[in-house]
Amino acid sequence: RTPHRDQLDQAVGLFQGGRLPEAENLCHEILGADPACADAHHLLAYVYTRRGDPARATESLGRAIQAAPTRPDLHMSLATALMNTGNFAAAAESYATAARLKPGWFQALANRGIALARLHRYTEAESALHDALALQPDSEPVLTSLAGVLQALGRSAEAADAAGRAVAADPAAPEAWTNLGLARHSLGQLTDAASACERAIAAAPDFAMAWYNLGHVRNDEWRADEARPRFLRAVELDSSYQPAWHAMLFNSLYDAAETERTIFEAHARWSRTLTRGVPVPAPPPVATSRHPSGTPRRIRVGYVSPD
Repeated sequence: RTPHRDQLDQAVGLFQGGRLPEAENLCHEILGADPACADAHHLLAYVYTRRGDPARATESLGRAIQAAPTRPDLHMSLATALMNTGNFAAAAESYATAARLKPGWFQALANRGIALARLHRYTEAESALHDALALQPDSEPVLTSLAGVLQALGRSAEAADAAGRAVAADPAAPEAWTNLGLARHSLGQLTDAASACERAIAAAPDFAMAWYNLGHVRNDEWRADEARPRFLRAVELDSSYQPAWHAMLFNSLYDAAETERTIFEAHARWSRTLTRGVPVPAPPPVATSRHPSGTPRRIRVGYVSPD
């Protein structure tokens, strides 16, 4: 048995039981006797992660790797912590190290591809994802990620193929259906694109991106009256979804039932999501003109950009 094994097992049990302060104290006790105990540093990182403190988790994992630099699991855990802090470049390097120390580790290869995609390093991401697929050809998450990468590279037909394989592997995966819809939309296959978006919504009714994408398909089908409710639903699901706000507000300009007052109020609601409740001044009164029928009405000339 490795040194401190009994204490480490006890600390793991405390962690698994949700007794985080006791698990942390026991780890510090172990490290007081043996500052180079990689397992204690590793478990501390899990404690900090559970507490929502990825920065301290990253620090603990760095110490663990100093103590045991050839352990691939430590580099894998460090990469995950770095992803949680938004440091995708360092995460990609740590995933690469884990894969080098443990050849054929599917998850390290797949996660490296995802990290590279987050960095918009799409060519490298494609290569890493293909390496992962060589090990598990039917992995839905990897195929879905590959579809997104190929779409970003402007290779929509290949993206549609990858997304099609992803939904075949897991027909209940909303992200896979969404990426299939994006690829079909880019290819001008609007009916198929709408169907894919609807399948994504059926799989995950609260998936804001699927509603947003379906709205764009309806716009391109010249069905603006059906597009705006989809954008509105995306905003209702995620009030911070700025592209959905922009699309919903732009579409409101084509709705004859909207007035400058209702359009302004919608813009003000969007503004409050950006300004955290700072009041927006009301617009000046708008003059009316007289329709040839004799009925007073407002005339909308041009549009107000949501920007």
